[in-house]
Parts: sequence; structure tokens; C-alpha cells
Amino acid sequence: MPTTKKTKHNTPNKTSGLQEYGKYSSIAFELLLIIFCGVFVGYKLDSYFTNLKPLFTVSLSFISLAVSLYAMIKKLIKK
Repeated sequence: MPTTKKTKHNTPNKTSGLQEYGKYSSIAFELLLIIFCGVFVGYKLDSYFTNLKPLFTVSLSFISLAVSLYAMIKKLIKK
């Protein structure tokens, strides 16, 4: 009866799951940070210029959302 040898290539890599989790969670935190920065800067600009309507907040929210989605797609395609 032949015996099988376990080599490095036959054993499952247990750290790959943790690395995948870290990779995708870093993308999520980057998305949140970009969106938060856009909303915060828009809010500060609205309070500085004392607009009646929150034009800077809304516009920078949408711009930061588009930038964060672009960054996410770029990273997902790359990885």
C-alpha cells in the first residue's frame, strides 16, 4: 500500500482566509473613510458659508460616494 506524503502544496493554507478577510475589510473601511471625509468637508463648507440649503454637503457626499466606488472597483479588479 503506497503512502502519501504531505507537501507544502497539498496542505490548505489556513492564513489565506484571514488574509482575504483583511483585504476586504480594509476596502470597506476605506469606503467609509472617503464618504465620511466628503460629508464632513461639505458640512464644514456649508456652515462656513451659511447657506440655507446644504448644497456642499449633498454635492460632496455624491462625489465622495463616486470616488469611493471607483476606488473599490479598481482594487477588486486588481486583486
